[in-house]
Amino acid sequence: TIDEVNANLEDILRDVEIDLFVQEPFDFNEVFDRTEKMNFDHAYVHIASIDDLIDMKKKVGRPVDIQDVYVLELLKKAKNES
Repeated sequence: TIDEVNANLEDILRDVEIDLFVQEPFDFNEVFDRTEKMNFDHAYVHIASIDDLIDMKKKVGRPVDIQDVYVLELLKKAKNES
């Protein structure tokens, strides 16, 4: 469930890699408007929406991105069911 994911989010994010873009492969303002603002140790971070992450990863299409799409779709389903 999404509650279980949230409870383990800190452990999950410990090994997360962050992709930075030299050029934006999307409309930044549109994507930013759909971000979720989260608080991590008193620092706010804007996280792209699950749908935007899925779209970005499908466009890249590397094997690791396809695996990420599968996990993101599971998270989206769990979030929608809660």
